[in-house]
Amino acid sequence: VIDAQFRPEHAAEVKAYADSLSKPIARMIVTHAHPDHFVGAKTFGDIPIHATAEARDFIAQAGPAVIEHYGFKTGVAVPTHLLVEGSQTLDGLTFEFRVMKNAEATENVVVLLPELGVLVGQDIVYNGTHLYLDRRTFEGWRLALAELRRLRGYDLVLAGHGEPATPAV
Repeated sequence: VIDAQFRPEHAAEVKAYADSLSKPIARMIVTHAHPDHFVGAKTFGDIPIHATAEARDFIAQAGPAVIEHYGFKTGVAVPTHLLVEGSQTLDGLTFEFRVMKNAEATENVVVLLPELGVLVGQDIVYNGTHLYLDRRTFEGWRLALAELRRLRGYDLVLAGHGEPATPAV
């Protein structure tokens, strides 16, 4: 699972759908430390949660206050595993994790699935919705987009917000 949803009830819908597939969830990747990507993680139970050290530390320190601020009663699920940049083979499929600095957040993880031609751009890529930059790092975001534009062989782009798209997005 890549990211956990913001609202616990939406996370529960995703979890129910995943459970209907009759395949176990082996891990969750939290791409960055914004609430809409980590708040719902507790809904998925005690699966291993992977995140960068920055995201893990933010969630550990500020996560409980963030969840309380929004009035959710879920508690926080702090990432348990350090996400390492680079390639990993999971269930025979290559996952390439790239950390983009100072773009939409101070760190954003992009996930590439080269055998499938899928780029999981998360919040580096938006499709048909407003852009949110927590630190107004427009230049970093532009550089991250330019890096993604140079990639070839990715026909499906999964945006952090908005519908799935092609590289044209």
